[in-house]
Amino acid sequence: MVALYNEALKIAPDNPRVVFSKAEWDMGSAAYFGQDTAPYCKDVERSLELFANFKPEGPFFPNWGEDRAKETLARCNG
Repeated sequence: MVALYNEALKIAPDNPRVVFSKAEWDMGSAAYFGQDTAPYCKDVERSLELFANFKPEGPFFPNWGEDRAKETLARCNG
């Protein structure tokens, strides 16, 4: 799965869903292995900056993720 996220980042490094999904995966992996998840909060913050400026290319392009990223960031700061 990590390879897929890394490939997606190469293809679309400014796609907020890619940045957020990878951060969420990394946080889950870190938590599973008992590691600190805080380093990935900066990636969640970056995804929210990207969401703020993201414009879907058409009506059928995805537009999900911002609310979930906000919830994740709230847990980072909580």
